[in-house]
Amino acid sequence: MAFWGLCELLGGIAVFIMGLKLIAENFSKVLGTNLKKWIRNLTGSKCMGVLLGGGATALMQSSVAVNMLVISLVESSVMTLSGACAVIIGTNIGTTITAQLVSLSFNGSINVSAIGFLICFLGFIITECKGEKLRLFGNMLCGFGFVFIGIKIMTSAMESFYGYKWFLNFFLIKSPPIILLNGFFITALCQSSSVVTSMLVILATNKVVSVQSTIYMILGANIGSCISVILASYKMSLAAKRTAVFNLVFNILGAMFFFIVMLLFGENIENIMIRTSYNEGSAVANFHTFFNVFVGVLALPLITPLCKLVCKILPDCKPIKQSLKKST
Repeated sequence: MAFWGLCELLGGIAVFIMGLKLIAENFSKVLGTNLKKWIRNLTGSKCMGVLLGGGATALMQSSVAVNMLVISLVESSVMTLSGACAVIIGTNIGTTITAQLVSLSFNGSINVSAIGFLICFLGFIITECKGEKLRLFGNMLCGFGFVFIGIKIMTSAMESFYGYKWFLNFFLIKSPPIILLNGFFITALCQSSSVVTSMLVILATNKVVSVQSTIYMILGANIGSCISVILASYKMSLAAKRTAVFNLVFNILGAMFFFIVMLLFGENIENIMIRTSYNEGSAVANFHTFFNVFVGVLALPLITPLCKLVCKILPDCKPIKQSLKKST
């Protein structure tokens, strides 16, 4: 029955997200102020900022968590806007690791669910050890285990929906703008692009949705992942708001660029991705990585003009207000 399949799918998503949260929360606690120091010291160089953002996101498995940390550092004047922008570019690259892990679950030589259970068991053993850092590390391992287990649950749950037309029709939409908007809204609601891209990898592997359609949804998902960061910066300083807006502008420009490319050469890109991957799910994960790396490399030398654009979008109104008060 679809009801029981839905219950299983929601449970799988919950386990997956809980795993991501455990990793992000305990990773930041293990490093504590050291992570903030590294970000502050290494963001003087744009390339180092990108590498740091990518590495931190790959370990924390949450671009939102790293972006929130970056915004808080800008808020406290520890980091400059340009340095924060470099880290944000890196977080987009680091978040692609999740989709790659999901695609590995369909490689016949790797039993991802078994690995997940083993990692979870090791994490549980470590949480019983003495020492705060060890317990936090054990919680991190449990989080990684939950991610793998969540992937397995979601994969098996989705199989029960493949026979329903209403489910298939949702993914058989032919209009690229609507597909992109679907990716945007689903990600904005889930507040996790990792969940959306992971589900797309699963669906593409089972040939429920074409690789070309998933590409449009990934473009929308990248924009949707910015919403939670925008909302978090609402009551922060102007510099923090500008950082959040840069994240949005960067992702919109990257998505629009590739949207036009896909409209012109969509079938060619789909064929290249399939030929260079071992299945359709791997092709989706590989495009996700290629897209974020390509856009990141393209944006890196343009950080300064992009920062100027963001400052024009959110200008400093204080001098204007002060001059108005003096004139009255």
